[in-house]
Amino acid sequence: MNLRTGGLANLQRAKTYFAYTIGLFVLLYFLNHLSENVADNPQLQTALIVFNIFVSVLFTILGTYHIVKSYMVKEPFHPHRLLYLGGYFLCIIIVFVLARESYYKIYYVLG
Repeated sequence: MNLRTGGLANLQRAKTYFAYTIGLFVLLYFLNHLSENVADNPQLQTALIVFNIFVSVLFTILGTYHIVKSYMVKEPFHPHRLLYLGGYFLCIIIVFVLARESYYKIYYVLG
């Protein structure tokens, strides 16, 4: 089975979503600092944070789905599959922490 064409399709999708998720975490970090500079517009400040949290959750769920699917459809062994599975569980924890922190920040901004 050729590893480049389709043998590890779900793992490749999971890798892509993992890269998007890490990029979104970095973007969320900068948006949190940007939102402090936009203190006079609470709706924009809230929209920046909520949109990024929503997209981070979406990519984390999609990536977790594909990495679990790569185990279910019996793709060829790849040493990074377990690493990505652990990374996604870590991303899930980080997303929950960021969502909770952002909730309190939004509550403080709008409240």
